[in-house]
Order: sequence, then structure tokens, then C-alpha cells
Amino acid sequence: MRKIRLIDVIGDEAKSETGCDGYHAAADPLWANEQVQRLLHGRPKRDENAKKRARKEYNAGYYKKAKAEKARLENMLANGEISQSEFGERVGKWTIGWYKTVAETLELGRQYDHFLSVFRKLYAKDPPNKNPLPYDWPTTPSVDAYIQIACLCLPVARLVKIDDPTHRSVQITLKTALSTDKDYMDQWIPPQKREAISAVFNSSCDLIQIKLNSLDRASKRDFFQEWKDRRDGFIFSLTGTSTDVPPVALLNLVALAWKSMEESEENDEGIAVDGGETS
Repeated sequence: MRKIRLIDVIGDEAKSETGCDGYHAAADPLWANEQVQRLLHGRPKRDENAKKRARKEYNAGYYKKAKAEKARLENMLANGEISQSEFGERVGKWTIGWYKTVAETLELGRQYDHFLSVFRKLYAKDPPNKNPLPYDWPTTPSVDAYIQIACLCLPVARLVKIDDPTHRSVQITLKTALSTDKDYMDQWIPPQKREAISAVFNSSCDLIQIKLNSLDRASKRDFFQEWKDRRDGFIFSLTGTSTDVPPVALLNLVALAWKSMEESEENDEGIAVDGGETS
């Protein structure tokens, strides 16, 4: 058999703007070859309309393949050739594009319903359909209003360390957080609502100071002990009061919440079809 010596289309030293080299003339049909053109000039740029057409053609072809594969798997399932779990696993590899978006949305909805169901079991009291942890913001300044606002607004990690709720540092922290000039609490309490809460808290600061000045040493000890009991009772109420749901259920809810968040972020990335051409 006669051996054919392969020659590089583009030599290391011979390359011109026309693409011809010492072995191939400029009129050689080889230069019009699509693969050679890509090698020389890179992938040709396409306008947005061309990209949309290519994407549409790809998605249409892929959808036909996915539909045919789904029908084949359904037939195998009906004939007992594969199990339901195997069917779900194999068909899941083809449910991409808009079909996968619908499937994932339904799954997120199912997870959310499960989340709410377990959450209600953790905290439900009698009657089970009533909110077990209702609260209202105080509208009238008082010592009780001061304590309630402190419990609602201070992060638990800080709240549990406070032995004297009347300390100046506590008051400064809360006044700063509730100020409408700051954005620390924007995610939790809108500025319009904060303005009213801040007014109640500021007036309550004066009232609690008057109360402390009127107490003797023993009465102050009792006051601070009452604060600790109320603080701890509030914190413990956040851990749930169920008598039949184990603590692991709360950890499962946290894991479910983060999983749902990750899946939602993945869906928001806007990838049209897995493996499809989006550029």
C-alpha cells in the first residue's frame, strides 16, 4: 500500500492573509472547507437572530428525542421491564429544557408544602390551625413594652447574654437598629413601621429608668430575675413545643430550606437546555 505523507495545512513559517502556503495555492478548494476556515479565522460570529434559530432547532430536535425516549421508558415500565424508581431515574435525565423547568417547579412546590407541614407539627398547639406564636408590636410606652421590643429585635445570640436590659449599651443598640436613618432592620421591619416602634421604645426607656430609680436593692434583684425568666422563656419558645416531633425534624427543615434555595438559584440562572448552545 502506498504511503501518503501528511502535510500541515498551515506551516510554522508560511502563512499569509489569504491563507495560502507553499503547498497549497490560493485557489485550492481546500481553503473553502468549513473546518479549515474555522481553523484559520475562528468560529464565525452569528447575529442574535441566527443564535435564536440555532437554539430553536436544537431544542426542537432535543424535545423529539426526549419525547420518544419517555414513551419508550413508559412502555418498558408497563411491561414490567423496569421498576418505578428506575423509570423515574432514567426519565429524569431527559426532562430538561422547559419540561425540566416545570418538573422542578412542581418539586419545589412539593418541598415547600412538606416544609410547612412539618413546621406546623413542630409548633402547633390546640387548636392546631391557630398560630402558636402570635405577637403584636406595643403601641403604648411601658416597662413591658420595653422588654417586649428588646426580645423581638435583639438577635438571640446577643439576647441570651444580657443580664441587665436597661444598660446603656442595650438602649443605644436598639435605638440605632430602630432608627429610620439606618438600614439594619430594613429586611425585617419596614421604615414606616420602625418609626412607630422607635417612638414607643424611646418613651419606654424613660419609664424603665424611673422604675429602676424607685426600687431598692432587693427589688432590683427581683426585677432582673424576672427579666431573665422572661428572656429565657421567649428564647425557648422559638425552639418549638411539640411533644411528638423530635429535634431532628427542625434540622431537616433547615436542610430543606437551603436545598430549596439552592435549586431556586440554579433555576434562575436561565440556562435554556442542558448541553444546548446558548451563546
